[in-house]
Amino acid sequence: MEIKKLVLAAPVKFFVSVDENTVEEKKIVAYDKVKHDILLPGFRKGHVPRDVAEKQIKHDKLYKDVIDSIYYDIVDVEPIVESFNDSFEIYCDFSKKAPFSMTFVANVKPIVKLSSIQNIVDKIKKESIEVTEADMKSRIDHELKQNEILKDSQKIVLENLDIAIIDFEGRLEGVAEPFKGGTAKNYRIKVNEDLNGQKAFIDNFEDQLVGMKVGEIRDVKVKFPVEYKEKSLAGKNAIFTVELKAIKDVVAPEYTDVFVQTKGFSSKEDYEVSLRKSIEEIKKKNASDNFKKSIVAQMIQASEISVIPEIMIKRENEKEWESMLRKMGKTEEEFEKTTGINKTSFFHNTTSRSEEVIKLSLVFEEVAKNFNISCTDEEVVDYASKMSTLSKLEPEKIIQEMKSNKHYYKTIETAKVNEKVIDFLVDEVSKLIA
Repeated sequence: MEIKKLVLAAPVKFFVSVDENTVEEKKIVAYDKVKHDILLPGFRKGHVPRDVAEKQIKHDKLYKDVIDSIYYDIVDVEPIVESFNDSFEIYCDFSKKAPFSMTFVANVKPIVKLSSIQNIVDKIKKESIEVTEADMKSRIDHELKQNEILKDSQKIVLENLDIAIIDFEGRLEGVAEPFKGGTAKNYRIKVNEDLNGQKAFIDNFEDQLVGMKVGEIRDVKVKFPVEYKEKSLAGKNAIFTVELKAIKDVVAPEYTDVFVQTKGFSSKEDYEVSLRKSIEEIKKKNASDNFKKSIVAQMIQASEISVIPEIMIKRENEKEWESMLRKMGKTEEEFEKTTGINKTSFFHNTTSRSEEVIKLSLVFEEVAKNFNISCTDEEVVDYASKMSTLSKLEPEKIIQEMKSNKHYYKTIETAKVNEKVIDFLVDEVSKLIA
């Protein structure tokens, strides 16, 4: 087979020619696939000779599989992403032994011109894993904060950002009985605390608590938002009867031998040895992860990648959409109803990320090709077994699925090769900056 390509503005035009002997071989294979359904007078079904069938049945019906076979032969060697059905032009006289030619237009994977590893070395730095005194102080302060306790405050009147312990009971306006979910005892709240742009309670509930005295009971009037999740309350007025039970102060323990003994250490010195080791392990892992990310990011940025076809971005968006729905356990309709996000808006927000994912995949693929990085069947099976632990599947099941599903096998194989690509890049960069 001979394949020539004409690169257009975005897609590629293919010119394919196949010699007559190869075409004849493919015709025999194609006829074997359809002969079982052929029935002609004088012959049993499935036993009609090919030369007889050719005289009475249209050749495009008999030999459609020849065209498909040639096309898939091309796909095996060319990075075709999407071909345009209306662009196909086919030339072949199937009534006799003859050569085959075909032209068509298709989008192909972008061309990647890798940056040299030396070119990115100067932009990559290893993070220090030294544990400083500031690191130790920050960690000890964190540990003390994690062990904070509440104590009764000397305050009598509640102010903004005070911690209040309250009882409350909510009723809709004009209704005597409390509504479901509107009652609580000894509820802890930090008054008017900013929780990512929101407050713990609706409307101006918390504003009305400010100024209350310990032991005071007060009616707090609020209105539920129109879009409130509980539809029976949405947009309605309510009254909460609130009692301020106590005002609390947050108190952190002192950093003493007594404190570290509660952590299982005999002295602050022993405790700090353990903390220092823990901080160092975290720093090592973070430094290693960031080192890998930096290498990959610089390799992508420094490499030249031609225009990514829209179909590739669309497919990646589709994959992200389906993955997100599976994780959420929702249908498209359910997800849109609960979040207000539909497929179109999701694609708009995720397209940039999809482009980066595609670039990463293309660069990894090119590195693997240029540096002959591959993996054996045994490595694929081992990797699949390791992944099965994370996905809570039995290794035998995931291996069985992998062997019966070529697409699944390819997915696992690609993941393993990508892992080896990262290790290769890290080793090469490390040699140059050592």
